[in-house]
Amino acid sequence: MVRNLRMSGIDLIGDLPWGTHLCSFYQTKQDLFNMIIPYFKAGLESNEFCVWVVSDPLNEQKVMEVAQSTIPNFDYYLHSGQIEIVPYTKWYYRNGELYLNNLISEWIQFTEKAISRGFDGLRGAGYCAWVEQKDWESFIEYEAAVNNMIGQLPAILLCYFDLLRSKGSDVIDVVNSHQFALVNRNSEWEMIETFQHKMTEQALRDSEEKFRVLSETAACGFCIIENDKITYANLAAEKVTGYSRDELLNMTFWELIHPEHRQFYKKGATVGNNAEKQEVKIITRESQVKWVILSFGSVVIKGKQVVLGTFYDITERKIAEEITQQQLYRVQKMEVVGKLASGMAHEINNQLTVIQAYLDLYAKDDSFSFIRSKIGQAVEKTSRLNRQLMLYSRHQESTKDLHDLNKNLKDLQKMLKQMIGEDVTIHYHLAEDLWLINADAANIEQVIVNLILNARDAMPHGGIIDVTTKNIVIEQADHARKVVCLSVSDTGTGIDEHIMSQIFEPFFTTKGLGKGTGLGLTVVDNIVKSHGGWIDVQSTLGKGTTFNIYLPAADNILFRSRVSSGEHRTFRGKGERILLVEDDPDVLDLTRMVLVENGYRVAMCRRAREALELSEKDDFDLLISDLVLPDARGFHLADQLRKKKNDLKVLLVSGYSDNWIGMGKLGQEYPFLPKPYTAVDLLREVYQLLHGHSMQRPDSSIIGMKSCLNCPVV
Repeated sequence: MVRNLRMSGIDLIGDLPWGTHLCSFYQTKQDLFNMIIPYFKAGLESNEFCVWVVSDPLNEQKVMEVAQSTIPNFDYYLHSGQIEIVPYTKWYYRNGELYLNNLISEWIQFTEKAISRGFDGLRGAGYCAWVEQKDWESFIEYEAAVNNMIGQLPAILLCYFDLLRSKGSDVIDVVNSHQFALVNRNSEWEMIETFQHKMTEQALRDSEEKFRVLSETAACGFCIIENDKITYANLAAEKVTGYSRDELLNMTFWELIHPEHRQFYKKGATVGNNAEKQEVKIITRESQVKWVILSFGSVVIKGKQVVLGTFYDITERKIAEEITQQQLYRVQKMEVVGKLASGMAHEINNQLTVIQAYLDLYAKDDSFSFIRSKIGQAVEKTSRLNRQLMLYSRHQESTKDLHDLNKNLKDLQKMLKQMIGEDVTIHYHLAEDLWLINADAANIEQVIVNLILNARDAMPHGGIIDVTTKNIVIEQADHARKVVCLSVSDTGTGIDEHIMSQIFEPFFTTKGLGKGTGLGLTVVDNIVKSHGGWIDVQSTLGKGTTFNIYLPAADNILFRSRVSSGEHRTFRGKGERILLVEDDPDVLDLTRMVLVENGYRVAMCRRAREALELSEKDDFDLLISDLVLPDARGFHLADQLRKKKNDLKVLLVSGYSDNWIGMGKLGQEYPFLPKPYTAVDLLREVYQLLHGHSMQRPDSSIIGMKSCLNCPVV
């Protein structure tokens, strides 16, 4: 650490640190002037407050004459109050009595006064040969106390004695109560250093060396700050700020702090204040902004209180936090979009239910068979797209069925072409007689879309995507395993082998900040694994990448044929009373029409409260209720009605198909029919519930309704 050295003005000793207490023994007045005048001249020129305690034979008048003739601008220093010349009787005596006990506190007060007036510290000197023998012991004790105290102050004190008037024992006493002594013999000055001072200086040097080693090897930067100026900076401070040490020593710490955080500097970088650490920005030599953890502490160095600023570079951590935060924002935004998509899908399902049911009502009218067929196809396609929308929003339960992967690809061709743009071409190589797979159609379509988009992004200047399907037989020890392989190849940039193991990790992306969620391949990996498959990736930098998706082929080929549109005649009612509760007016009217035309008597309403009122007036055989009503949950309504009539049959319907549908059985269980459903689906469910016939119910499930407590009311 750099010690705060001051010019002594005495050639023999050179510069002195704050906290120095020395004495001198002179033989002639000229010897004394040759030492004391340069001593005070150096102090005045170094912005120090000076106190000169004088005594005969160098009285106040004599000292003034010599100082005015030898110290430039002495009168200015005197009149401005930078130097005071005080007779020893005024300094050491009070009311004619020697006054030593409180002089220590007065030296401290003088020093504090000097600092408060803007001076760097205090410089004092006094003639001490006036001390009488009877007071000598007390005086030496006082000098020893000064010697112990001065190390805590920004002060330098010099006592001078007449060597010819001093006894040998006096000299020994004086030397032992000071750090070192200057002795003039035959007009030559010599320095005598006490053993105690030598030990103290060695300890100080050892301490400074330890400080130097510690500071230069520390990972954190720190600066010593005096009056806002940097007086010391370690190696880490150079590395963090980009400034050299010499440059830092010519700067204020204020210049390093970013304007946004200079208020913290004003509060913390104050002598006597220890500020809590805070994350702030600094400005480097290259005008870059870095983040550091900064703290300030007030410490005493060589008798002077200074501020120690400690800072640690956390720029990389802050960048990582910002990236994570932006990813979190994107995920949260996706969740919001997902909730919106779920609500939209619910309404779409309601409308699809209406359209499908009206088609079923006119199933016997052959004059509209072609139009009805086209509308039916549109309903089926819209329903499939809606399932994808709900899958994206995480509100669609995964349902697996037998699927032809080639058909999935053909259905998506038009949409994929629109997504990839004009500078990318897709070539399809689809195997004939491709085995079926047992899969969730929406899941598989999402895998295809994500892989195509990933390939497109790998070719910023355009290229070719090859999509291939094929059957593969994998020979294993005890049996042969059949799998279907989907390959998506691009002619893009390729993947570096060093990051190949990371590409399926959540939020990992090479597309830059704000350009990719880092979730596309993660979703692909999760879907493929959930289908019992695996992924193999082959890539060459500069040539392209191939993703091979392996999915198990279906063991049994089972086909489900749809019930004919006229089958609803099998499920006619016999005048049973049905309470229908549905918040969508179109679905409400349509469902009532289907039920009434097929032999049922229907009372309808749109809220649970209205349903309870109707139940007081009539006796119902069956409750059909939407799962999510404006003022209650459908299962809550069913619970209340069951308390009045425990044999009441219940059917719940909804356009929502959240994860809680099909989850564990909790409390009372009720059959559930998801929207969109056909008139046949509805009539089959109603007939089975009322007549207890065992009939297959496609796409319906039994749910533990008490697990729906957190469903949104729509």
